[in-house]
Amino acid sequence: MKFLDKILSSWKTVFTYDDINILLGIENKETIKSYLSRWVKSWIFKSIYKWIYVFDKYDIFELSMKIK
Repeated sequence: MKFLDKILSSWKTVFTYDDINILLGIENKETIKSYLSRWVKSWIFKSIYKWIYVFDKYDIFELSMKIK
């Protein structure tokens, strides 16, 4: 849960693999993928777009900048 606590305290609502890599310092994409998979299954994140994950209440402008 310490990784999830770092993400929750970051003030961001939209994340990509690169964001998770920077926040948590995990270089292996498979490890990040497994964490995100677990968090999506437990309804902490939602998968919105390819490789873009959001919380339930996310900023629509932040999402549009990630997609762009």
